[in-house]
Amino acid sequence: MVACATDGVLTVYRNGELSTIELAPSKQPKFVAISDTGIMAGFDNSANAWFIRPGEHSPHIMRLTSRPIIVGANGPLVSWTTSNGFVEIYDTATRMRWSISTTADLPLCGELLPQDTLLTCGRFEVRLWHLQRPAPALRDSFESRIDHIEYNKAEDAALGSADGTVLLYEHGMSKPRVLHKHSELAWDVRWCGGKVCSSGGDGKVMCTDRVANTRSTTEFHSGASSLFSLGERCYVGTTTGRVYNASTPTQELYTHGHEPIKIALSGNGRLIASGDIDGEVVVYDLVTRTVRARRILHSGRVTSIAWKADLIATSGDDGKLILTDQDLGVVDSFSFPSSIRYLAATPNVLAVAMNDGTIWMESEGTIHHVHAESVSFTAFAISPDGRTIAAGTTNGELIVVGSRGQIAAHHFEQGMISAIAFSTADTMSVATAFSLFDIPLNSLSFEQGD
Repeated sequence: MVACATDGVLTVYRNGELSTIELAPSKQPKFVAISDTGIMAGFDNSANAWFIRPGEHSPHIMRLTSRPIIVGANGPLVSWTTSNGFVEIYDTATRMRWSISTTADLPLCGELLPQDTLLTCGRFEVRLWHLQRPAPALRDSFESRIDHIEYNKAEDAALGSADGTVLLYEHGMSKPRVLHKHSELAWDVRWCGGKVCSSGGDGKVMCTDRVANTRSTTEFHSGASSLFSLGERCYVGTTTGRVYNASTPTQELYTHGHEPIKIALSGNGRLIASGDIDGEVVVYDLVTRTVRARRILHSGRVTSIAWKADLIATSGDDGKLILTDQDLGVVDSFSFPSSIRYLAATPNVLAVAMNDGTIWMESEGTIHHVHAESVSFTAFAISPDGRTIAAGTTNGELIVVGSRGQIAAHHFEQGMISAIAFSTADTMSVATAFSLFDIPLNSLSFEQGD
């Protein structure tokens, strides 16, 4: 593999194919490194560091604390050696970032080698470093509890806090910026296309365009109780049972008998499935603009709803997990001794977290159980590839379960875990008390469960 740059164009020869990547004139690379996996890294004449994964056509910009003078790449790792003797290392697979102080002299080399080894040299020394990936890394601390984390495909993170503030971490930035603020608790934070939108205890839906830095506020007469992101669009459920497209708040799509609290979009983007506090589930067709099916499936609140390929999975306070077809005909059902708090589904995985501390997961026909004594779950997430689920508890316990039933756990002394989100298939962010941590899965010790 070979890469070279001229006139703002990066030309790459990889696996017998020649490709080009357009860079802004100000991003003309000064030095470029390319790994055996095809990761490219470099920096330009303005000391901006960047990397590009295979198949990507634009660079990810990394902000460094000092001027880079050497760049390296090996496997998923990229590194920049800076003029003050530090090596900034970034794992492009897990999104973990850390630095090493190597020498007080001006560095002369900084080379990433196989098996997580780093070679550095100064005027009077040569060192070999074994790169120990850090344990859960503290990203930041806050004055208010973080209750919601939402990543987009570019790995930008939107955060909602208990004091109503909505924050944005752009990928590669070490500090967030405030987007907008509700007068009460921020309930839901979602990506709606290029905007970050949130609903709050004040009944408003607020959106900020992160590029144009413009804000909008919509007040729903019946009070916005929940906000859901479905692809590029967002939908709002209100306390009176109405469901709206957030961009057209005067035109309701359909109505529940009671307040809808969970909603999910089918894989083809055509059907909405939603559940309300009285156990009713509605399927709405966005193309024909009609209600396709309506049925009471649970006695009590629908706690979660998700699509499992062409099937709809719902869970409830009644302890039932129900699979239906698109017309709400029951295909399968499971009854548990405890009410269900969370549900996650992919084509091959179905998982629930119950209020008695049990995680139940069906993966490729095999059922796995995990039980945590005397805890309640307060956060739940599934990785983008559907192979890993993570649950947080009231006492600060993080429980991670793989698709083959392997289990890992980590205890946070800070206390209750209030939010979990996967930034990639290999890395998650965990909010606990007033802190936000980044955790690569390969930093956890997994054991085979039942």
